[in-house]
Formats: sequence, structure tokens, C-alpha cells
Amino acid sequence: MAYNFNDPRTERLLLDALGIYGAEFQLEQTIEECAELIVALRHLRRGKTSDVVTELADVAIMIQQMRLLFGAQAFDMEVEKKLTRLQERLKTE
Repeated sequence: MAYNFNDPRTERLLLDALGIYGAEFQLEQTIEECAELIVALRHLRRGKTSDVVTELADVAIMIQQMRLLFGAQAFDMEVEKKLTRLQERLKTE
């Protein structure tokens, strides 16, 4: 099954996780998952076997929960601003 973060079922699942585990726990989990991604990327840079894709997936899931926690609309607007800025920077390269 392919997951789409915009699918209402996926959003419901993520909201359920926030509701069951609580915001504070999920904030800590987000920090942990980001740290594990950092370690995986460092291992990759040193030529070691790494679980980068697994850790990326974990972080993506947690980021989507944080998006819902802190406000999806505000998050989406900020992402749009960042992408527009990137697009403008690339035009000058």
C-alpha cells in the first residue's frame, strides 16, 4: 500500500497517534527519529551500510505529525514560501 500524506485515512492515522501517545511524547519521538537519520547519513558518508531510507520514512511520518500538531495550513504556507525562494535562487545560478 502506497501512503499519501494528503489522504484523509493517513491524516486520521497520524492524528490518532498524536491522540494516543500525546504531543509531548511525539515531539520527543521526532527528535529521536531526526537523530537516527543524522547517524544514518553520517554512516553513509563513511561508506558504512546505512538505513537512510528507513530513517527518512520515520522522519517523514513524524514531520507530518508535527505539521498537524503545529498547524497544517501554516506549515504548508511556509513550505510554499521556501520552495518559491529556492526557485528564485536557482534562476540566478
